[in-house]
Amino acid sequence: MLLTIMNDRVLQMPEVALKFFRLILYLVEFSPESLAEMSDQLMSSLCQCIRLGMTGQFGMEITSTSLESLTEVVLHFGSPANKGRCTQNLAFLFKEMLPTVFETCLSNTCENSIYAESCSALYALIAFERSFFDEYVNELFSKKSNQQARQVLEAAFTELMEVNPEPGNRRGRVQFRSRMEQFLNKIQGLLSYN
Repeated sequence: MLLTIMNDRVLQMPEVALKFFRLILYLVEFSPESLAEMSDQLMSSLCQCIRLGMTGQFGMEITSTSLESLTEVVLHFGSPANKGRCTQNLAFLFKEMLPTVFETCLSNTCENSIYAESCSALYALIAFERSFFDEYVNELFSKKSNQQARQVLEAAFTELMEVNPEPGNRRGRVQFRSRMEQFLNKIQGLLSYN
């Protein structure tokens, strides 16, 4: 499959990169059941490609497409019918991508499509496994640069998570995005995540 031969050097060709990431989105949107049939190694390659696309080094459209692909993959494995098919390795890959998605959300508030897709991906990841997000937030709180504003940050994160995300809940996702906007206003200039 193409996943195993793609790397950042091949993807430097804009036309190839765009078509490749659109192909991934097509695969995960229209044939999500094929994801459960993939080997662990192939699924890992898929997640690595999605992660590479989220970096922003290939342009805004690919970042947005990659975030949308991630959302679809997480939603598929987060549904009660498929949760048992999610391997420990795949769950770990989701956990590893959470900081990138969160940071993309924070740094792209002016870019509507990327902001919307990053909020959706973040919501799906939190709904998949809330403890991943809680652990990440605690890591943020432990950073020396966040100590001075810790109380304000804790209050903002508590308000952000006042409703527990549910897999596939469109209304909940829209409400989460609204709370994320309020969250961003409250933490502006306070949160250090690097």
